[in-house]
Amino acid sequence: MVIHGHEDNFFRNHQGVDKKTLFTHLSESEYFIYPLYTPYKDVHKDTFACTVAEALALGVIVVTYPLGALPENYKDYCVWLDAPEGVDMDKIQEENLARDEDGLFTQTKHIVDKINYLENNPEIKEHYRNAGKQYIMDTFNLDKIGKIWDGFIDELIKL
Repeated sequence: MVIHGHEDNFFRNHQGVDKKTLFTHLSESEYFIYPLYTPYKDVHKDTFACTVAEALALGVIVVTYPLGALPENYKDYCVWLDAPEGVDMDKIQEENLARDEDGLFTQTKHIVDKINYLENNPEIKEHYRNAGKQYIMDTFNLDKIGKIWDGFIDELIKL
């Protein structure tokens, strides 16, 4: 089993790695753990998360928390983690900048339990892999997005 996790510097600075190599590593992974947590004890609530879309498009199973706009954008195509023990997810969702002063988001047992569940249920695992990939291909394909941009540009020209 190959698991790839979100590392703040890895995706922002690529540590000198070109995008092709980055996507190769991601495509070789079965899971992409996207914890929405930084070393600065912040809990991010992403508005879209391109890395999640890229992982899904590659058929990689995304394991993450249902925070920010992720549930709206990726619906049932990600494997949603339960809140770490002692965390009120509704409260974190309401805060502008969620802080994790107690280090509750560094707990990993619930992540390991979720991956073990998927490994013990291959039909569910394959459902997430295939459904997520198909969702991205259907939702963000060039024909669909291109038409949106054409309409946007047409409206700008009218101004």
